[in-house]
Amino acid sequence: KLKNVLYAHALRTPDVVGYCQGMNFLCAGLLTVFEDEEDAFWALCVLVEMRLGYYTPTMISLKVDQHVLNRLLSYKKANMARHLDRPEISISISHFTTSWLLCLFMKNPVVYETAIELWDYILCFGDEMIFLIALQIFEEWSPTVLKMNSADELMTFLLKCTLTKIDKTKILN
Repeated sequence: KLKNVLYAHALRTPDVVGYCQGMNFLCAGLLTVFEDEEDAFWALCVLVEMRLGYYTPTMISLKVDQHVLNRLLSYKKANMARHLDRPEISISISHFTTSWLLCLFMKNPVVYETAIELWDYILCFGDEMIFLIALQIFEEWSPTVLKMNSADELMTFLLKCTLTKIDKTKILN
């Protein structure tokens, strides 16, 4: 089913999107929600076309959203932003948030069940929820991240750590 839906989507938009890494995670999530391939296909079309600039060769919309997220992090979670910018760490959030945004949190940093629940927020309230979800993830990671003092240790944590739950009540507040 996964291959069929992805192939059909690639045929639908060969000059604009085609297939982009990360779509398999979106499609797999949709196929667990929709049993019918056609329903999953149309839902994938909506998810991708809502973020068209994410799934293009330049990924310009993804880069813009990462810049916005970085600014929000500096404003809302200044201690975390300062920590990531320390000379001995100096990690750009684009190094680990690309998969968050491309896959809508399906690949990491939350478990599958939580990611599907977070999709409800994104689909009901809009893409601004992506930023609020990411900020909540930073909030939940903050105590651990702020104790780390090397880029290697931090990147390993940021790329591999998976939250088993997230306080969803704080996302909407």
